[in-house]
Amino acid sequence: AIKGRLSHINQIPFAAQKSAGGVDTNVWGTGFTPEGIDQNPVYYEFMMGMNWRTGPEPNITQHVIDRSFRRYGLVEYNDDVAQSWALLVASGYNQDLSVQDGTAIPKLSGNSQFESDRRTPTPTLCSIFEAWSRLLQAAPSVSSANSLSSAA
Repeated sequence: AIKGRLSHINQIPFAAQKSAGGVDTNVWGTGFTPEGIDQNPVYYEFMMGMNWRTGPEPNITQHVIDRSFRRYGLVEYNDDVAQSWALLVASGYNQDLSVQDGTAIPKLSGNSQFESDRRTPTPTLCSIFEAWSRLLQAAPSVSSANSLSSAA
């Protein structure tokens, strides 16, 4: 799933500590229910990484780009990979999609991803499409051992 507001996760643990007004809050970690966010490694890893930080991640986009380079085993800079993930952080990973349709599976479907004319895709959907296209362009430069086929 390409969803979840990373900027919101980036603030939650530290806002909870601040809300106690400087009093020791006895906060020792964070937790979540993975089933509620579908299979979303970027989101999982970012959330679990919050346990090791002393403050919010200053540049979420660069953090996700760096993660993708490690994930794909890239040693050299690849603009298609970097731009893909920058687009995804600014679009899909900057929205919270509901799972209230009874399936418990978030998806980019229905009228929510199209303008009111029901034919024109939203800027978010266009960005996700462009990101996917760039990942496909980058695929030949990634070894088969670190395939983009599971680009998560």
